[in-house]
Formats: sequence, structure tokens, C-alpha cells
Amino acid sequence: MFFGKKFCCKSKFCPNPFFVCSILFLEVRFSVLAQTSAPVAETTSMPEVSSDMCKCVADAGLCEQSCDAYAPALSTNQQCMDAFVNVVCKEGVDGTFFGTPYYMLCPNQCLSDCLQHSGDDEATIRCLKRRVDVLEGRVDANDAAVSRMEGNVTDQCQAVNLDVEKILKAGCPKN
Repeated sequence: MFFGKKFCCKSKFCPNPFFVCSILFLEVRFSVLAQTSAPVAETTSMPEVSSDMCKCVADAGLCEQSCDAYAPALSTNQQCMDAFVNVVCKEGVDGTFFGTPYYMLCPNQCLSDCLQHSGDDEATIRCLKRRVDVLEGRVDANDAAVSRMEGNVTDQCQAVNLDVEKILKAGCPKN
């Protein structure tokens, strides 16, 4: 950062060395921030589930259940048990699936087209409620990601403001 300021201030061709120094400094600062501190949005707060596991869940009709129903229902299917091997299903443990219905974890496999339930009002309502639950989870996850990004941007702006303040106080050295 100081290199840009020194370079500009020693140039004889700068009409206003301090102004040009500040611009170069800010360009370098923002360039570095853009390259190293780009926020990454998380799209979900739900633990990730493999597509193999979701296929097993849907095939076994476990979409309304949570992880504690998986092993008893699929213990004889080695492929499904292999997909379940890294899943944490214990109450109170970080990263657990405990208590989360599979339709929340596997929406692509578990949520059907609600129109298929025409004529069965209860099934249609249940289907629509599941879809709302999944969308609500996505909105909450996106809200949390945006809040984290806002905090990150605020911190970066404060750092830049402090750097600009230091430049303004220091000024360019006289030759």
C-alpha cells in the first residue's frame, strides 16, 4: 500500500501528488480486497445429504421421517447404509440431522407435484405445507448469508476509511 503512495509522490508529473497518491492507494486497496475477501454466500443452513441417501429415503417412503428412522428401515440395504455412514443422527450434537424431516433435507426427491393430490384436500395441504417449510428454510439461510456479507462489507469499509484517514493525516512527503 505504501509503495503506491511513495511512487506517486516522487513523480514530477503528478499535478496534485496527494490526490493521485490517494487514488492509487484506494485502487490498490480495493483491488486487494476484491481478490482476497470476496464473500461467499451459503445457500442452505440444512446439513448436506448425498443424493444416494435421498434416493434411499424416497424409495423407502421415509420423507416424513427423520434420521432415526433410516437405519431400522434400511439396515438390510448395504448401498443405502453406505450412504448413511457419515451422517450424525444424535440429539444435541453439532451438524446433526436429528429431528429434521427428510423432505427438508431431500426436497428434490421427497417433494412431489402437489397437483397430483387433486381430490385429496388433506394431501394437497400437507404437500403445500412441506413446500412452504422448505422455502422458509431457504429464505432463512439466505437471510443469514446476506447478514454475514453485510457485516463483512461493513468491516472492509471501516478498514478502508481508517486507511484513507491515515493518508489524509500523513499527506505526501515533501521532496
